[in-house]
Amino acid sequence: MKVSIKRGVLKVDVYGRAGQLSEAHSIIHLFEKTHPRAPVLYISLLAACRIHKNAKLALEIHDELMDSNISLTDDQRSAIVVLTANVYSSIGDHDRSLILRQNLYRNKIPKYSGVTWTEINGKMYEFYAQDIRHPQSKEIYEQLEILHEQLIKLGYQPNESVLTKNEINVEWSIYGHSERLAIAFNLISTPPGTTIYLTKNLRMCIDCHEVSKLIARLTQREIIARDKLRIHYFTKDGRCSCDDHF
Repeated sequence: MKVSIKRGVLKVDVYGRAGQLSEAHSIIHLFEKTHPRAPVLYISLLAACRIHKNAKLALEIHDELMDSNISLTDDQRSAIVVLTANVYSSIGDHDRSLILRQNLYRNKIPKYSGVTWTEINGKMYEFYAQDIRHPQSKEIYEQLEILHEQLIKLGYQPNESVLTKNEINVEWSIYGHSERLAIAFNLISTPPGTTIYLTKNLRMCIDCHEVSKLIARLTQREIIARDKLRIHYFTKDGRCSCDDHF
């Protein structure tokens, strides 16, 4: 990524965190007066739209990018659609969210599966959502069940904005997300207090982010997770270095 684009992303991210979405949008337009259009700037703004539940701006960005002649990679097109759908889910409009997600398949846009990698004792392990390939899957899911019960006692409630309409009453649909499987595997495979390191190919969902904070506090372990956009450092007191803006 060019330095000028990195600076642009930082500016958009700062204004997006502060909830100043119109200003962030203006920064992008100002950037485009002297530079080629950079989809990554809009993707950063879409993430802020999800945080601040601004569906109107999200749809405007979605339509502007998807209907333009700008060259988008499959990864970028998928991110634009999924992030916009997530904004609608966050405000409870699951019908619109479902329509957007269906467009992925209708327009043959590939939606990449989330994968999380973790290294233990020099060996790399890979987990997909709802993965049962690991020889210790039984123990991993038992650990997840224990964690889930403990998290509920701490007041945890699944964030329904990450669910589709068909999943809205299925609490366990996010129970087996890849990063949770990797965390559970670390808990049963390493000594207490050992730092957990994760790498994910996609952006961490808001629910898994909240759960990771709670697990770090509950188990008194630091969790360092690198997702597609940033590194999350979950501390033993249940906080994240991103300050919940991602």
